[in-house]
Amino acid sequence: MRILFLQSLTYPFIGVMSLSAVLNKRGHETALRILNMARPSNRELDWIKAFRPDVVGVPVYTGWQGSVLRFCRTLKKKMDVVVVLGGPHPTHCPEVLRDEGVDFICIGEGETAFPELIKRTEDGGPTDDVHGIWLKKGDKIINNGPSDLPQLQELPPMDIDLYCNASKAIRHQANREFSLNRGCPFQCAYCNGPSLKSLYGASVVRSKSVDQALEELHYVNEKYPFNSAAFTSDNFFLKKEFASEFLLRYRREIGKPFWCQMRVELVDAEVARLLREAGCHMVSVGIESGSERVRKRILNRRMSNDEIIRACRTLTENGIEINAFNMIGIPGETFEEALETIRLNTAIGPASSWCSFFQPYPGSSLTTKLLEEGTITPEVFERIPASYFDRSIVLRKDAHVWLNLQRLFQWWVQYPELDGWFRRICRVRIPRIYDALFVLSFYSYVRKAYKLTRAKALAKVMTNAWEAIRARAN
Repeated sequence: MRILFLQSLTYPFIGVMSLSAVLNKRGHETALRILNMARPSNRELDWIKAFRPDVVGVPVYTGWQGSVLRFCRTLKKKMDVVVVLGGPHPTHCPEVLRDEGVDFICIGEGETAFPELIKRTEDGGPTDDVHGIWLKKGDKIINNGPSDLPQLQELPPMDIDLYCNASKAIRHQANREFSLNRGCPFQCAYCNGPSLKSLYGASVVRSKSVDQALEELHYVNEKYPFNSAAFTSDNFFLKKEFASEFLLRYRREIGKPFWCQMRVELVDAEVARLLREAGCHMVSVGIESGSERVRKRILNRRMSNDEIIRACRTLTENGIEINAFNMIGIPGETFEEALETIRLNTAIGPASSWCSFFQPYPGSSLTTKLLEEGTITPEVFERIPASYFDRSIVLRKDAHVWLNLQRLFQWWVQYPELDGWFRRICRVRIPRIYDALFVLSFYSYVRKAYKLTRAKALAKVMTNAWEAIRARAN
């Protein structure tokens, strides 16, 4: 069968490439098209019609669903095609299935459920009892529970051709992203990851084997040679034994600089040394809040400020730069506590400080608590922006001050001696006056994390900025 994946962002999703690889292995033809789903042109719709897909698959994150559903309704009027939505939003908001433009949704990971749906569709068999695939019959939604979790060690290398054939920009990227594991054993209140454990009733933490991970790196590099790698799993590794073997072999077999994400609890002198020797040039760590009260009581992150500083210092002493993940606009957080986040970042001295707005994403325990308290209602999910850098939807008082703080965050961290001046200019009410400064700080992060030239970093940032503006306008 012919399966067409559609999305608006010029970004290669690892999950989509993995799903495509499984479908290809089973003899199906896959392709991908990147287009403005909020305002599709007749040319794009004609291309889709000419491709003659049997099934269209669309990954959906909360904040995208409005434009995706409108597009699917338009597509169904143009042609007879089966539309399947997957990703975090359908998993946590399955009511999107009620939309007339949607035939099926996939709950959870798709490598087992989606190919089974394709097989049943091709064979003319029943499609109403596939684990993880929900559908509607009249006004009734058929709940088939979550998908069966794929065994990562049985998956083929991701289908890198899918995106490289669809986008010249992606084909010529100097950096490639990889994932070594799925699931997270930690229980952060703002993340919907822990809800997957509740969905499945068991741990969802799984890891690839070292052989398999390196096979995929070789496979991608042989097809589209890259200069640096990024490991985007929530945690680069979960067991030191895996890290030790993988990093030693990565150094010998791949030998390219890389960036990764880690919890500070997993950092020690030995790990930092192994990372450095293997070519790690940057580690992203989640700080989120500099207030221990906010971090522990609201976000359920139990590390102390001293532990964060110690881990970051261990990395920097080994020549590894820090990218700090931070968040403001957290329910219950005061403005002074947000400034504590700036001060903790200053103490760490990161190469870049990433600051987003808290968003009440469906599925997280903090969102559930806010719903139970009546602080928010389910309608809030329709107002969540496509980007968590855009704005806060839970802050009402002095919202412009918080927006300015977010835009100025990295500069405030770099120049703490100007604290008084930053406090004053945060009060400026001119809408989005500091957007350009935020884009400049994001450019700095992109260039350092992905080891890009100035020109390539600028091109990547401008593409992201344009797509963010387009998403905001719709």
